[in-house]
Amino acid sequence: MTKLSLLLPKALRQLPPTDDLVEKLVLSVWQSAVGETLAHKTKPFRLYKSTLIVAVPSLMWKRELHHLQEEIIEKLRQAVGQKIVQALEFRVDVEFDCPTAALPASNADISEPVFQPADCIKDEELRRAFAATASSYLNRSR
Repeated sequence: MTKLSLLLPKALRQLPPTDDLVEKLVLSVWQSAVGETLAHKTKPFRLYKSTLIVAVPSLMWKRELHHLQEEIIEKLRQAVGQKIVQALEFRVDVEFDCPTAALPASNADISEPVFQPADCIKDEELRRAFAATASSYLNRSR
């Protein structure tokens, strides 16, 4: 059985291109182009001219994805069959609701020495990830 995401670009190329149709095409192939993990952490919401605007949950994600921009654009080109997206703009959306990585359920699972340095990290997700990593490192068996 062929996936709809593979058939859609071919079918849409046969229709007269409109801005709305092109935008829907790009948004529909996002998950297959970037993969399930990135698709859960991102939300494309608008194609403005040739720039795809994508919501991300934090500044950390914005920075990381900025480094992957060219690779993502190439994957979108392959998924759509043409280079519609020429740039990506990542916007932090504090209301973004996405699954978080497996972090300790509570601060009780994190060693006490990591709390003070982690307090200066403003991003909640980044702070918890740092604290969990530092705690794991400090508690490792020697």
